[in-house]
Amino acid sequence: MDESEETEEEHIDVKQRMKKLYMEPPGIKIRPYEVKFGAVKIGSTFMKQLTIENNSSSEIQFLKANLGLDQSVCKFTMRYPFRESDTVVACIEPNQSFTFEVIAEPLMLGKTKELCMLHFKHFKIARDLIVTGLSGEEEVISKLSRPHVYGKPRYSVM
Repeated sequence: MDESEETEEEHIDVKQRMKKLYMEPPGIKIRPYEVKFGAVKIGSTFMKQLTIENNSSSEIQFLKANLGLDQSVCKFTMRYPFRESDTVVACIEPNQSFTFEVIAEPLMLGKTKELCMLHFKHFKIARDLIVTGLSGEEEVISKLSRPHVYGKPRYSVM
């Protein structure tokens, strides 16, 4: 067998490890599960919020959120309301939450799904960021392709 070929057992192991990255430790909730930006015009930005809820009995330290290095399809930026220090974004006490902004700026046409890793002092949690980059012409095409309803004018392009 070629070293580059993956065995079925290795493939299952990778899938199980990826599934574990999305699991939350007891008492910790990340909302929403998937950050869906929808359709965003290329060159414009759209913001969504991500909330970390600590319903455990001890403080958790949120260190950072990061993405892969290649953001050629869509640029994502994390905006925190404050930082505890240079190395810790937030210390989240029991029964408290921390919300920050994720900003998407599509750079190319099409849909992309990026893996966002949330790093805590003792664990990591993954979330997906999903956005579709549009040129702006898609809205016109969508309206033109709708079925005609009797008594309602069709859209016209001049």
